[in-house]
Amino acid sequence: MSFDGVEMQIFVDEFEKELEGQSDRGLVIVGAAGLDVVLEGLLSAYLNEEVRREEMFGPNGPLGEFSSRIEMAASLGLISKSERRELELVRRIRNKAAHEVNATLSTDSLRDLCMTLELGRRLYAPKVIPAAEFPGGTRGIPADFDDPRVVFPTVDLALPDATNPKSVFAASVRVLLRILVARTAAVPAKTCPPPDFVHPEEPLEKSMTKVSSQLEEAETVLEEMKRLRNQLKQNGRSVAEQEAEIADLEASSQQLKTMLHVADYSNEVIRRSRLSS
Repeated sequence: MSFDGVEMQIFVDEFEKELEGQSDRGLVIVGAAGLDVVLEGLLSAYLNEEVRREEMFGPNGPLGEFSSRIEMAASLGLISKSERRELELVRRIRNKAAHEVNATLSTDSLRDLCMTLELGRRLYAPKVIPAAEFPGGTRGIPADFDDPRVVFPTVDLALPDATNPKSVFAASVRVLLRILVARTAAVPAKTCPPPDFVHPEEPLEKSMTKVSSQLEEAETVLEEMKRLRNQLKQNGRSVAEQEAEIADLEASSQQLKTMLHVADYSNEVIRRSRLSS
C-alpha cells in the first residue's frame, strides 16, 4: 500500500468512517486490522523495491504477522518507542477480543489494557475543525492566517469521555493511524529514528510535507508543459492534446493546494487552541 497525496487522505477518511458505530469487539478488530495494513505500507515504503511482497508480507512470510511488523518497524527506527508500545497494546487487546465472541472493552482485563493507552489522549484533536469568522459574521477558511480581523475558533484538545475505554481505544487507533501515515510520508528522508510527536497538529503537518512535495513537482511539470504548448503554437501545430493534459494537471494541482490549505488551517486552529489552554 502506498500513501500519495489525495489517496492518502481518502484512505484515512474511509478508515475513520469504518470505525464509527462498531461494537466493542468490532472496533478492536477493525482498528487493529487497519493499523496492520498501514504498518505494512510503512515497511514496504522503506524496503527495497525488489523485495517480493507476497513472500515478505504473506501469511507465512517473516513480516506476515502484526507483531513481527511492529518489531521490524521499531528495529528499523521507523517508529518511536512510545508508538511501538501503543501498537503492541492494540495487538494485545485485539488478541484478547478476537477470542471472546461477546467481548466488551469494559471487561476488566480489556479495560485495564485500554486505559494504559496514552497517545489517544496526548495527541487528541477533534476531527471537525470549525470555520473562522470574518468581519461581518461570514465564516470560512482564511487565506491569511495573520489577518487580525479574522477570529479563529478554539477547539477542546481534551479527549471526550476519557474514562471510557472504548473512547480511549478509538482515539488511540485514530492517532496511531495518522502517525503511521506521517511516518510513511517521511520514509524517503529518514536519517535516524524519529522523535515522538509532541503536539496533536504534528502528524498531519508531517504528512502534508509529502503533499507539498507532490504539488511542487506537479507545478514544475505544468510549467514545462505550458512552455511546450506555447512552442507548438508558435510552430503552428495542434495543441489540443497538450491542452487536455494541462487542464488535468491544473485540476490536480488545485486539489492538492486545497488539501494543503485545509490541513494548514486545521493545524493552525489546533496550535492556537493548545497554546491558549
